[in-house]
Amino acid sequence: MDQKGFGLVQLLTGIAVIGILARFASPAFSELIASQRRQVSADELANGLQLARTEAILRQQDVVMHALEEDWSRGWRIILDRSGQGHLDPDNPVLVERRSHGLTPIKGNRWLKQFVRFTAIGSLNPNNSTSMGGTLHVCARDQPVSHHQVILAATGRIRLEKREIPEALCASTGSEQRANA
Repeated sequence: MDQKGFGLVQLLTGIAVIGILARFASPAFSELIASQRRQVSADELANGLQLARTEAILRQQDVVMHALEEDWSRGWRIILDRSGQGHLDPDNPVLVERRSHGLTPIKGNRWLKQFVRFTAIGSLNPNNSTSMGGTLHVCARDQPVSHHQVILAATGRIRLEKREIPEALCASTGSEQRANA
């Protein structure tokens, strides 16, 4: 009798081989997804900062971009700073808001921990600490490494770099995320 198809033993052997291969491929696939998330987060952050700067120039008024819930990983909001109090004044109009999943840690150095204020000419506001410029680091979840850096010059220029560098600001992200899980 002619058989067409696979026998039960052949089918089970094939499924076992696929399972073993999938187990070996899983860590590499997970890292690929994490790498893609970091890239997207860095691009969105840099584009948001560029938009905030452009809005400040076009509107000839200070514009503030601040971290949601005081955490850049959760997202950001761009507001028109009519009162001069920035994100502390709930009456300032919101121009754009971008919420994030919070899975990609983003840490700002001391000049950019919570917000950035652009002046009407597109530079960083000299009346607060952000006038010095600074860096926002897109970190790995489980190690003190920055994979992408969004760098702001005092002039307001925004630059995105992709370098894997050790970063102390990223050190706390792994333990914080495990505690929140």
